[in-house]
Amino acid sequence: MATDIAARGVDLPEITHIYDFDLPKTAVDYLHRAGRTGRKPLSDNKCFVTSIITSEERFVLQRFENEMMFQCTEVFL
Repeated sequence: MATDIAARGVDLPEITHIYDFDLPKTAVDYLHRAGRTGRKPLSDNKCFVTSIITSEERFVLQRFENEMMFQCTEVFL
């Protein structure tokens, strides 16, 4: 577990899963949380990011998707 500040300076190439229990305030912070791990050339492993959000937070994640040009897969529980 780490804060957004720690996410900006740590390379953890052996990490394969990241779990967000709250969304960061910006898309750039979201990218840093996910992007600091499992990155090439440091690792050939895929890294999976799971963001646990409420239905009210979905619009925030959609904004991040649009801004950073990535797409999430939703799983409803």
